[in-house]
Amino acid sequence: MKLHSKQRIEDLIIVYLQQGPILILDMIKVVQSTRPQTTKQAVYAALRNLKKSEMVVIHNGAASLNIRWLKEMNRFFSIAEHQYTHSEQGTGHFLDLQDGEKIQYYFQSPASTDVFWTHVLFVLLETFPATDPLYLYNPHWWFMIARYNSEQALIDHARRTHHPFFMTVGAHTPLDRAMAKFADGTHVQYYMRPTPVFPQQYYMNMIGNFIIEVRIDKYIAQRVDAFYRTTKQLNTQCAIDLRHIVESAGRSKLIISHNSKKAARLQRMFKKAFHHSSFQ
Repeated sequence: MKLHSKQRIEDLIIVYLQQGPILILDMIKVVQSTRPQTTKQAVYAALRNLKKSEMVVIHNGAASLNIRWLKEMNRFFSIAEHQYTHSEQGTGHFLDLQDGEKIQYYFQSPASTDVFWTHVLFVLLETFPATDPLYLYNPHWWFMIARYNSEQALIDHARRTHHPFFMTVGAHTPLDRAMAKFADGTHVQYYMRPTPVFPQQYYMNMIGNFIIEVRIDKYIAQRVDAFYRTTKQLNTQCAIDLRHIVESAGRSKLIISHNSKKAARLQRMFKKAFHHSSFQ
């Protein structure tokens, strides 16, 4: 980014901190090298504003970018990039798909896939009529461990938009059973199959006639399954270890399709495990 003397002090600080933490006294000097008339007090005021906005953290006389804010910005730009560039239909929106059409997207890890994936589900929940269930099939519901904030936000959004959240998993390990505590039995319902329906790398979500299918890297899928088979209880270390697996590099494919026949077939397959009476 080209720097100039008319830029806001806050913007200059963010650019300088891109290279790593900087002592505040050194920050004053580098800001003044671009904006010679800037006072020390003005730099401190800008840093206070950035700290209040949770964009910057200050410790031991040094300023750093807030890692949580960086992750939020990464999520925002990942969504924006895929919305505008990575579709097979160019700038066409997935909601414009006609019955029988689909769009494919590719990502570099299961975790990065989940950024766009969650965004798509948010949009679909806003679009379809209230009480249309969101059906989900996962080999294991690892999102509630490794991507808890994102997954809980999705559940909360489904609740706000009055869509039942029906999760089916393809296993019954101790860790799968531990996931039942995240379901309330009414709005969020959880069903564990004794055996999987699909291969370990396959995930499916469906609402109305729209289907999201995700195939993660086969090796990562095997690691996730092995983790579930060998982990006996849910704890903090469990979340760290599982997050490390799903953030590993490995190509994932996400397909969004509008397919009324396939959606009807999948709904018949999954709906019998859930009750809808609370949402009529």
